[in-house]
This record gives sequence, C-alpha cells and structure tokens, in this order.
Amino acid sequence: LRSEVETLQKERDELETTLVSQQELLRQQRLSEVEDLKNKLEVRDMTLTSLKGTLADLSEKESIIVAKNETITALKKQCETLNQQLALMVRDEMDSDGNGEDAEEQQRLAAASAGDAVASAAAFDLM
Repeated sequence: LRSEVETLQKERDELETTLVSQQELLRQQRLSEVEDLKNKLEVRDMTLTSLKGTLADLSEKESIIVAKNETITALKKQCETLNQQLALMVRDEMDSDGNGEDAEEQQRLAAASAGDAVASAAAFDLM
C-alpha cells in the first residue's frame, strides 16, 4: 500500500509539474499574441495617420483646382466680352452713318469687361 501511495504521489508531482509547465507555455503564447496584436494595431494607426495626411493633401489640391477652374471661367467670360468689343469696333469702322448706338454698346461691353477683369484678379488672389 505504501508503495502505491508513493507511486501515486510521484505521478501527482509529475502531473503538477507538467501542468505548471503547460500553463507557463500558454501564458507565453498569449503574451506573444498580445504583442502581435499591439504591433498590428500600431501599423494600422500609422496607416490611418498616413491616409489622413493624404486626404488633407487631396482636399487642398481640390480647392486649388476649383479656384483655378473659377479663374478660367472668369477669363473665358472676359475673352468673350473682349471679342464682342472687337467685333463692335470692326463694325464701327465699317459703319459710316455715325448714329451713336455702337458707341453706347461698346461702353457697356467695356464696363462688363472691367468687371470680369476684377473677378479674374480676385480669383488669382485666392490661389
């Protein structure tokens, strides 16, 4: 009986040792998994920060493009006005009756052209 008790105690001691060893291995594995997850989270955070910076850059570039498009539109309007003025001037040169209507139209177009020029200058200041 004593021999059996000793054998059972030895087995119990071996099982306890095995259990402690396995628990330590499991603890190490979990620590390693936690460390891996922390590293992945850091990489994700760095990626997010980088993407936020890229988004801010793109937003700034979009604003510049919008301002340039507005400037182009204002310049196109100014060109149209100047073309109309030129057409009136040519017509005035060819018109010999001198009734004064063309001069009034030319003054109106000149005023519109000046307004377009101011808008263009303001748009360039935005850039």
